[in-house]
Amino acid sequence: MKLQTLQALIGIEELGSIRAAATRMHMSQPALTAAIQQLEAELQAPLLARSKQGVSFTRFGQAFMRHAHLIVSESQHAQEEIAQMRGLWEGQVRFSTSPAIALAVLPQALTSFSAKYPGVVLSVRDGLYPGVTPALREGTLDFAITPAHRQEVQSDIVAEPLYQSD
Repeated sequence: MKLQTLQALIGIEELGSIRAAATRMHMSQPALTAAIQQLEAELQAPLLARSKQGVSFTRFGQAFMRHAHLIVSESQHAQEEIAQMRGLWEGQVRFSTSPAIALAVLPQALTSFSAKYPGVVLSVRDGLYPGVTPALREGTLDFAITPAHRQEVQSDIVAEPLYQSD
Protein backbone atom coordinates (compact mmCIF):
# COMPACT_ATOMS: atom_id res chain seq x y z
CA MET A 1 0.00 0.00 0.00
CA LYS A 2 1.58 3.24 -1.15
CA LEU A 3 0.85 6.61 0.39
CA GLN A 4 0.80 8.24 -3.06
CA THR A 5 -1.99 5.88 -4.15
CA LEU A 6 -4.02 6.75 -1.05
CA GLN A 7 -3.51 10.46 -1.75
CA ALA A 8 -4.65 9.90 -5.32
CA LEU A 9 -7.79 8.07 -4.13
CA ILE A 10 -8.60 11.06 -1.94
CA GLY A 11 -8.11 13.24 -5.02
CA ILE A 12 -10.52 11.04 -6.98
CA GLU A 13 -13.05 11.35 -4.17
CA GLU A 14 -12.69 15.15 -4.10
CA LEU A 15 -12.54 15.73 -7.86
CA GLY A 16 -14.75 12.89 -9.08
CA SER A 17 -12.32 11.90 -11.80
CA ILE A 18 -9.26 9.70 -12.21
CA ARG A 19 -7.88 12.03 -14.88
CA ALA A 20 -8.22 15.11 -12.63
CA ALA A 21 -6.65 13.27 -9.69
CA ALA A 22 -3.76 12.10 -11.89
CA THR A 23 -3.19 15.67 -13.06
CA ARG A 24 -3.19 16.92 -9.45
CA MET A 25 -0.68 14.19 -8.51
CA HIS A 26 1.54 14.99 -11.55
CA MET A 27 1.22 11.50 -12.96
CA SER A 28 -0.36 9.96 -16.02
CA GLN A 29 -3.85 8.52 -15.90
CA PRO A 30 -2.59 5.02 -16.91
CA ALA A 31 0.01 5.12 -14.10
CA LEU A 32 -2.67 6.06 -11.55
CA THR A 33 -5.04 3.42 -12.88
CA ALA A 34 -2.28 0.79 -12.56
CA ALA A 35 -1.54 1.88 -8.98
CA ILE A 36 -5.22 1.60 -8.07
CA GLN A 37 -5.45 -1.83 -9.70
CA GLN A 38 -2.39 -2.93 -7.71
CA LEU A 39 -4.06 -1.74 -4.49
CA GLU A 40 -7.32 -3.47 -5.44
CA ALA A 41 -5.36 -6.70 -6.02
CA GLU A 42 -3.62 -6.29 -2.67
CA LEU A 43 -6.95 -5.78 -0.91
CA GLN A 44 -8.68 -8.40 -3.07
CA ALA A 45 -11.61 -6.02 -3.52
CA PRO A 46 -12.72 -3.52 -6.17
CA LEU A 47 -12.53 0.05 -4.86
CA LEU A 48 -13.83 1.97 -7.87
CA ALA A 49 -16.69 1.47 -10.30
CA ARG A 50 -16.17 3.11 -13.69
CA SER A 51 -19.04 4.10 -15.96
CA LYS A 52 -19.85 6.60 -18.71
CA GLN A 53 -20.98 9.01 -15.99
CA GLY A 54 -17.57 8.87 -14.30
CA VAL A 55 -16.10 7.02 -11.38
CA SER A 56 -17.68 6.12 -8.07
CA PHE A 57 -16.57 4.17 -5.03
CA THR A 58 -17.83 0.66 -4.42
CA ARG A 59 -18.95 -0.31 -0.93
CA PHE A 60 -15.40 -1.66 -0.43
CA GLY A 61 -14.02 1.66 -1.64
CA GLN A 62 -16.28 3.66 0.67
CA ALA A 63 -15.17 1.58 3.66
CA PHE A 64 -11.51 1.85 2.63
CA MET A 65 -11.65 5.63 2.18
CA ARG A 66 -12.32 6.19 5.90
CA HIS A 67 -8.97 4.50 6.55
CA ALA A 68 -7.22 6.20 3.63
CA HIS A 69 -8.09 9.63 5.03
CA LEU A 70 -6.77 8.67 8.44
CA ILE A 71 -3.55 7.12 7.07
CA VAL A 72 -2.78 10.17 4.92
CA SER A 73 -3.60 12.53 7.78
CA GLU A 74 -1.43 10.60 10.27
CA SER A 75 1.43 10.53 7.77
CA GLN A 76 1.20 14.32 7.44
CA HIS A 77 1.11 14.69 11.23
CA ALA A 78 4.22 12.51 11.56
CA GLN A 79 6.10 14.61 9.01
CA GLU A 80 5.04 17.82 10.75
CA GLU A 81 6.06 16.49 14.17
CA ILE A 82 9.52 15.57 12.92
CA ALA A 83 9.87 19.01 11.32
CA GLN A 84 8.83 20.63 14.60
CA MET A 85 11.39 18.56 16.49
CA ARG A 86 13.98 19.98 14.06
CA GLY A 87 12.76 23.49 14.93
CA LEU A 88 10.64 24.08 11.80
CA TRP A 89 7.17 25.20 12.82
CA GLU A 90 5.36 24.54 9.56
CA GLY A 91 2.37 22.54 8.48
CA GLN A 92 -1.35 22.81 8.82
CA VAL A 93 -3.76 22.86 11.74
CA ARG A 94 -7.37 22.06 10.89
CA PHE A 95 -10.02 22.59 13.51
CA SER A 96 -13.65 23.36 14.05
CA THR A 97 -15.24 25.67 16.56
CA SER A 98 -18.67 26.81 17.59
CA PRO A 99 -19.92 30.10 16.15
CA ALA A 100 -19.89 31.72 19.61
CA ILE A 101 -16.20 30.96 20.10
CA ALA A 102 -15.42 31.99 16.54
CA LEU A 103 -16.93 35.40 17.17
CA ALA A 104 -15.74 35.98 20.73
CA VAL A 105 -12.24 34.64 21.32
CA LEU A 106 -10.93 33.18 18.11
CA PRO A 107 -9.87 36.32 16.18
CA GLN A 108 -7.42 37.43 18.87
CA ALA A 109 -6.12 33.88 19.42
CA LEU A 110 -5.55 33.36 15.68
CA THR A 111 -3.75 36.68 15.35
CA SER A 112 -1.36 35.77 18.18
CA PHE A 113 -0.84 32.24 16.86
CA SER A 114 -0.16 33.39 13.31
CA ALA A 115 2.35 35.98 14.51
CA LYS A 116 4.22 33.35 16.54
CA TYR A 117 4.00 30.57 13.91
CA PRO A 118 3.84 32.19 10.46
CA GLY A 119 4.68 28.92 8.67
CA VAL A 120 1.60 27.15 10.00
CA VAL A 121 -1.53 27.29 7.86
CA LEU A 122 -4.72 27.45 9.90
CA SER A 123 -7.96 26.05 8.56
CA VAL A 124 -11.04 26.81 10.67
CA ARG A 125 -14.64 25.83 10.09
CA ASP A 126 -17.87 26.05 12.04
CA GLY A 127 -19.03 22.93 13.77
CA LEU A 128 -20.66 21.58 16.88
CA TYR A 129 -20.43 18.29 18.72
CA PRO A 130 -21.48 15.62 17.80
CA GLY A 131 -21.57 16.78 14.16
CA VAL A 132 -17.77 17.12 14.03
CA THR A 133 -17.01 13.54 15.15
CA PRO A 134 -16.80 11.98 11.67
CA ALA A 135 -14.18 14.54 10.59
CA LEU A 136 -12.24 13.97 13.84
CA ARG A 137 -12.31 10.22 13.31
CA GLU A 138 -11.10 10.37 9.71
CA GLY A 139 -8.41 12.89 10.55
CA THR A 140 -9.70 15.75 8.41
CA LEU A 141 -9.97 17.78 11.63
CA ASP A 142 -7.21 17.88 14.23
CA PHE A 143 -9.50 19.03 17.01
CA ALA A 144 -12.70 20.89 17.77
CA ILE A 145 -13.52 23.59 20.29
CA THR A 146 -17.20 23.11 20.89
CA PRO A 147 -19.72 22.80 23.71
CA ALA A 148 -20.22 19.20 24.81
CA HIS A 149 -21.49 17.47 27.91
CA ARG A 150 -18.71 15.23 29.19
CA GLN A 151 -21.18 12.36 29.77
CA GLU A 152 -22.27 12.51 26.12
CA VAL A 153 -18.77 12.41 24.57
CA GLN A 154 -18.24 9.11 22.79
CA SER A 155 -15.57 6.83 24.25
CA ASP A 156 -13.21 7.07 21.24
CA ILE A 157 -13.13 10.89 21.44
CA VAL A 158 -10.78 12.58 23.89
CA ALA A 159 -12.38 15.63 25.49
CA GLU A 160 -10.58 18.19 27.61
CA PRO A 161 -12.68 20.82 29.37
CA LEU A 162 -11.55 24.38 28.67
CA TYR A 163 -14.49 26.05 30.34
CA GLN A 164 -17.42 24.86 32.44
CA SER A 165 -20.83 26.44 32.60
CA ASP A 166 -24.11 25.51 34.20
